[in-house]
Amino acid sequence: MTKQTEEVLDQTTNAVEVVSHLDLGLYVQHDPFADWHDAKPFEPMLRVVQLDELEDASNTAMHRTLDSNRTVARVFEIE
Repeated sequence: MTKQTEEVLDQTTNAVEVVSHLDLGLYVQHDPFADWHDAKPFEPMLRVVQLDELEDASNTAMHRTLDSNRTVARVFEIE
């Protein structure tokens, strides 16, 4: 992930751009829930966790961000 981050990181890059750029395919293939399960999709939720870590935000704060900032939710494909 460090190499992927370096590819997009500059003085103007924000945390959402960094997290949305990451290739999470390696992790997504280990999703414990089948596609038919009504759990939220694994990749978007993993992106939220990564953003949470980068911004040192609480889960509650991240939920508020996703609820109030639909652009971030769309970037992460969370509806």
